[in-house]
Amino acid sequence: MYKIYYTTTGYGPWTVHDLLNELAIFYHNCYDAEIITRVKERVYIPEFDCKIMDCESLIYNTHNDMLKIISFAERPSEMINVLKKRNKETDRLIIVHGLSWSNSVNKINNRKFKVYNTTFYPFSPKINYNYYYNLRQLKKYHNDITDKIFFRTTTGRGDEKELLSSGITNEAFKPIPFDQYLNMAINYKIGLSISTNVYEICHRDFDYMAIGLPMMRVEMLGSYFPKLIPNHHYISIDRKKYNLPDNIAADRIGGEAYIKAYKDRFFEVKDDYELLDFISKNANEYYRKYSAPESRLNLLLDILNKDNKDLNK
Repeated sequence: MYKIYYTTTGYGPWTVHDLLNELAIFYHNCYDAEIITRVKERVYIPEFDCKIMDCESLIYNTHNDMLKIISFAERPSEMINVLKKRNKETDRLIIVHGLSWSNSVNKINNRKFKVYNTTFYPFSPKINYNYYYNLRQLKKYHNDITDKIFFRTTTGRGDEKELLSSGITNEAFKPIPFDQYLNMAINYKIGLSISTNVYEICHRDFDYMAIGLPMMRVEMLGSYFPKLIPNHHYISIDRKKYNLPDNIAADRIGGEAYIKAYKDRFFEVKDDYELLDFISKNANEYYRKYSAPESRLNLLLDILNKDNKDLNK
């Protein structure tokens, strides 16, 4: 028998929560799994005496004592202790933010449970991203694209104000409804991505990919499955060329070297329409194949049931 535990937030719908709902329904329909979930209140798991976060799912096969955990948490959660204590070869952990989890995983001596990488998703499950993709294609056709970088964050990045003052990014604006945000984003030539000090990729990156806005960012350090390829899925900034450290916390803080890198790369590619279309097309295909509503569950099930590259190999 299967039991599936997860918590849903009361703070608004995220694609991750919609996917966890979809996963639970799949296990119930296919395996008669018992679904244990709550809204806002973290779900307690008596078998392992722990509580699960609102971006995680724990799937427990009580008959075979097999455990599968999916976590979109930005930092290692209680789930790592559950897996560490059991340390069974049949257990699996699926994560997206491998950079922030890797230290905890690497410290486990003689680790037997498997750790797999997955990918991420756009922000909202309620948005028809194809609508905005098509609108942007029409804007390109009519040559109605603003010759600037689009970037907006609610959590702050060190270079945001400096880039704004340089005149190459959109004007500052207060938080607005998400559909208005996307309506604004599709007007620009490139979307900028900057890591946080905890995780490297976020919903914003996949919003860009879904609406066809070519993304520019410092070359990624993390491993994602399927792989996000520099200068194929995103416009990559070479770390070595600008002496940028292999450190996402430094990426968030930024500084003169980062500002120069962003400016140089933007002016290098902004009129290379062949490259921009190439990046936009490849990134959108990635979204449709792995992160869109019709495909995301299939990828997750494939990772849960088949081998792919282990985090530490």
